[in-house]
Amino acid sequence: MSDIKTLNLTPHTDYKGKLELSGDTSAAKSPMKREDIEGMISSFLAGFGSEFTVAGSGAAPGDISVSLNDLKVSDVYVDDSAASLAEYLGSTADSINKGDVVILTNAADGKEVYIAKQDAVSGAADMVRMDGFDSADEAAIRSLFSVVDAGGDGSFSYDPESGVLTYTGPSAAEVRAHFSAGNGVNLADGEISADTSVMATVVFVNGVKSALEAADATLQSNIDAEATARAAADSTLQSNIDAEATTRAAADATLQSNIDAEASTRAAADTALGGRIDDVEADLAQELLDRAAADSAIRTDFAAADTAVRGEFAAADNVVRSEFAAEDTAIRSEFAAADNVVRAEFAAEDTAIRSEFAAADAALQTAYQAADAALQTAINNEAAARAAADTALGGRIDDVEADLAQELLDRAAADSALQTAYQAADAALQTAINDEAAARAAADTALGGRIDDVEADLAQELLDRAAADSALQTAFEAADAAEASARAAADATLQANIDTLEASVNNHIALAVRRFTSVESLTASTAHTIAHGLGQQAVVIHVWDPSTGYKVVMDQVRYVDANTVEIVSQVSGTFEVVIHV
Repeated sequence: MSDIKTLNLTPHTDYKGKLELSGDTSAAKSPMKREDIEGMISSFLAGFGSEFTVAGSGAAPGDISVSLNDLKVSDVYVDDSAASLAEYLGSTADSINKGDVVILTNAADGKEVYIAKQDAVSGAADMVRMDGFDSADEAAIRSLFSVVDAGGDGSFSYDPESGVLTYTGPSAAEVRAHFSAGNGVNLADGEISADTSVMATVVFVNGVKSALEAADATLQSNIDAEATARAAADSTLQSNIDAEATTRAAADATLQSNIDAEASTRAAADTALGGRIDDVEADLAQELLDRAAADSAIRTDFAAADTAVRGEFAAADNVVRSEFAAEDTAIRSEFAAADNVVRAEFAAEDTAIRSEFAAADAALQTAYQAADAALQTAINNEAAARAAADTALGGRIDDVEADLAQELLDRAAADSALQTAYQAADAALQTAINDEAAARAAADTALGGRIDDVEADLAQELLDRAAADSALQTAFEAADAAEASARAAADATLQANIDTLEASVNNHIALAVRRFTSVESLTASTAHTIAHGLGQQAVVIHVWDPSTGYKVVMDQVRYVDANTVEIVSQVSGTFEVVIHV
């Protein structure tokens, strides 16, 4: 198994090698100083990141050392099953890269620790053991280093077998070979002399060159600034177009939301009206059932009245529904017509604005191209003039300055014209936006008026329906009151008859039936005497178990006299005994 843990390991290894130099680098006349050698070694080791440190500055010659810095490891793999590194690498699915540590807790030596010396480890040769170095490990470490002598003075080499870096500094002849005489400068046997008149000319030429280079840099800066300004203007124009599109989309969404809300309100009103009608019909049906159960005469009269009321209600409801449907159809037609008009106007105005934008963009593009062509022509002329400047340096400088001044004037005029065009386009766009906003506000106002009219009509319709419901409810309540009064009288008569009949039945039962009930503890096969006191010897005896509900069977029953019996049970227990005549 593998487990990733975060550890901070700080192995520190000093590289013990020998740096051999030809000559005393501490001498004042040495062509290669000690600090130069340290710099070369530091530059060489910089390719390994921050893993090495060069030390020994200020010490005796030959005492410079290279050390491997502390290494912080974050990916550590612990395995408790593999017996060797080869077995672990052959079975694991983990990707081992440079700097990763593998700890084998079940290895032949008890525990082995390795660190990867390269990415995408494929075998044991790509790993270095950390818990005890041997000669093979040292050789592997030395093999990680190499030296490239890229040429130049002196020489630099590395022996991977011994780990020795060998540097030979440049000779005096090699150093002198890098210097040569020039304009006003003489060089002979390492001695340098100068001609001040020639050097003054060189200084002047260099000054002119610097001025030309500065003029080129200024021109390029102006070109870059112009390009940036034009890109910003294009971005602003696109932002205005995007804002207009967003505003129009929001207005369309608002209009659609108003239409949806109106449709939802009407659907809710229809549902509420249907619910009231359903409630009235349910109440009416229940009333019919109740009256039918009372007596056939009242049911017949009420059915006739109900039929009349239903006819009137259906007629009134049909009229209201027809008027509501007609008005709803008219309003929906007005909404559809208004929406079509607004959408047509919006499409036409959008097409016109897009055409104006396209025309303005085309004109702007033409102006850009013309300005770019003029600029390119000026640049070409300037380059040609500079190519011929070897014979008339002063005249070329004047021409360049004049051309640059004229270019700046032309650019300023072009920028002014472009700004004017931008402002005119923005003003036209703002005017169109304002007109569209006003038109939409007017349309919203008109639509709001229509919605208010519909709401007023709907409110009146609800009032009329409430009045009709109230009248119908009053009629129902009056009929209910009459029915309830008749039923109360009939119920009182019926209850009196029932009471009389119940008293008579109870009297007959009391006269005809006499009963004795008792809970008795019986013992199996043992005679048990019960005194019932009914005054009659021929009685009926029942014995049962209340806990189970079953009858208990008697082995023997003896009727002793008119008030006593003797029973013998088959089982023992507490049972209920009922004796009656």
